[in-house]
Amino acid sequence: MTDDPNLPGTGDLLMPFSCYECRNRKLKCDRLKERCTRCAQSSSKCQYPTSRKKLVITATRPKVKELEARLKDLEYRLKTSQDNASPSNYSQSPVEEELVGTGRFEQLPPHNVIEDLTNIYFTSLHSDTPMIHPSRYLASLYLPPHMQPPMCLQYAIMAMGATLSPSHSQLAQVFYRRARYYFEADELKGEGEYFVTLAHAQCCVLLCQFEVKNMWFSRASMNTSKAVRLAQILGLDHLDGTGGRGPTLPPPKDWCEQEERRRTMWSIFCCDRHTSSTTGWPSLMDVRRINSLLPASEEAFQVSIEEPSITFAEAISQADKTKCSVFACKVLTAYLFHECLDHTYQDYPDPNPGDAQNSVFWKRHHDLNNGLATTFITLPDTLRNPETNTRPGAVSINLQLHTATICLHRIGAARAKKYAISREILSATQVRLLPAAEEIFHIVASVADVSANFRNPMVAFAAYMAAFVFLEDFLDSENRQSEAKMGALMDLMVAIGHQNTMTASLAVQMAHAIRRSGIDPTAVDKVQDLMAKMELKGPLMAKPDEEAGSVVFCPFDAPSGPEGLPSSYPPGL
Repeated sequence: MTDDPNLPGTGDLLMPFSCYECRNRKLKCDRLKERCTRCAQSSSKCQYPTSRKKLVITATRPKVKELEARLKDLEYRLKTSQDNASPSNYSQSPVEEELVGTGRFEQLPPHNVIEDLTNIYFTSLHSDTPMIHPSRYLASLYLPPHMQPPMCLQYAIMAMGATLSPSHSQLAQVFYRRARYYFEADELKGEGEYFVTLAHAQCCVLLCQFEVKNMWFSRASMNTSKAVRLAQILGLDHLDGTGGRGPTLPPPKDWCEQEERRRTMWSIFCCDRHTSSTTGWPSLMDVRRINSLLPASEEAFQVSIEEPSITFAEAISQADKTKCSVFACKVLTAYLFHECLDHTYQDYPDPNPGDAQNSVFWKRHHDLNNGLATTFITLPDTLRNPETNTRPGAVSINLQLHTATICLHRIGAARAKKYAISREILSATQVRLLPAAEEIFHIVASVADVSANFRNPMVAFAAYMAAFVFLEDFLDSENRQSEAKMGALMDLMVAIGHQNTMTASLAVQMAHAIRRSGIDPTAVDKVQDLMAKMELKGPLMAKPDEEAGSVVFCPFDAPSGPEGLPSSYPPGL
């Protein structure tokens, strides 16, 4: 039989066009009415077109309906899993649901902004807390979204970078809030396992630093507490120990990853010690239970070359600290600084407070004094001569040690006066104050970029304590050199205070101290511009206790006043 439909007797048996199934499979169709032979053999539905136009696929086709049904089922299952994972029952738009699936709640900033702020952080701020490997972090930003660092850490780094960017400074607060929002969102996911990571511990450290710069000390303390507990959950405090606790983190891929864990651990330790020493609150980490090695050198960390290190106990007990890295020396300095200031806050139960040889206070006092002296002598050569040393960390380490010396001997002098201890003891402790203040003055006066160094709160504290010692020395001896140096430090703090809130607060506190002393009744007038620009909602920095000789650098007062708000300035100023 021929397939030509024009032949007599064939028009009633054949269709004019091939069926859809044979067309799609590009096979010859015999065009039999009702069903062609191929469709009959394969049990497929045979449909013939009525014209030569291509078929327009509509939702009525069976496969499309099947795909739509499967897609709806997947959407329902995804929404159910998200509702079970998060206790919050707020409604979300379809776009928001898609962003939740990738861990992002809004569109990311432009890529050039991300790069600029991230590079600013690693160029200018990373040396203060060198816990994140720069090249590995930057490379991870180009990975797929699910393999990138958590959004809370990304925004925390960008917030820190924005504080130094003139063109993006307005984004600092925005990115800080996003970082906190993402951290809390991760904390509420699942059973709490999503935020127990090394990156989230690093995020807590960066948020704490951002909050300290803005004088939000209660927030900074809470983030420090979170970081400490995360470090303990992750086992960062016994990375190199043989304790009975099993590891929470998987084994490191290489030495560099293990070193980053150690550096995160000691960064958290420094945050805890600084928070405790500047507020008077108890520290949260027991150094005797830390079995992780101290950080290796920055050079070895950057190029991922394994380098031996020592434990904290070995570093604090041995006289020679020249083999310690810069970061390790920062850790030891933070520990000594805390020990000295904690000594000033303690009220020892002492049966013989007037016995300068056998009392609990004076034994501890002499031990700390010897520890500071040994540290100064045994510092590595790379950290000596901070006046001409451009190595990161040299200035802050030396200033912090000198500040600890001043705090230690101010409490010693106050104690000697209180219990009428021999004049030799009093003179021996007072004689240490002025040299330490002069060292601080020379270091601050000789550094190239003073404003950059004052971004570190410990540098601002050092300048304030040196100015305070010069003030007391001038009141006692009318030493004109002390008066001139006090005035120079005061002018420097006022100038830097226009860009630095913490330094501004210290300058205002110092101005009030000068006015109370009667040296310069117009001292407060010099800081009127700072006081007008400052938005204080709590006490000023560096609250001194004249009788005890102690200083609380970061005081925190409960709300007061008729409206329940903290007072703008301490009463009586």
